[in-house]
Amino acid sequence: MDPMSVLPGGHQDVFCTPHLSLLVGATPTPVFLEHAPHVPAELRPRAVALRDAACGSVELRQGVYRDLNAVRGAFDKSLQHDALDESPVVPLMDALRLILNVTRTGMSTY
Repeated sequence: MDPMSVLPGGHQDVFCTPHLSLLVGATPTPVFLEHAPHVPAELRPRAVALRDAACGSVELRQGVYRDLNAVRGAFDKSLQHDALDESPVVPLMDALRLILNVTRTGMSTY
């Protein structure tokens, strides 16, 4: 399948295999940006908005349910880092809950 082919409605194949794994794998990145001390404070709300928009996408949710292993791998990898500070754990779980359309633990914070 051509990775640049366009689906009906004008959406690209980013929500299909193999692109879905890359997209889901990048999902924890905005969470880490929200909590990185070297990221300017004015950019943190943008990281929250980016995470919420990406994770709340209906197309992403549909793709995720076709490949739950991609999600598990991305989030397992992010949570297994020995140096992972506790502060991004709740937002990571909220991102996962949002992707899976499950009730979130709290509001997005930065």
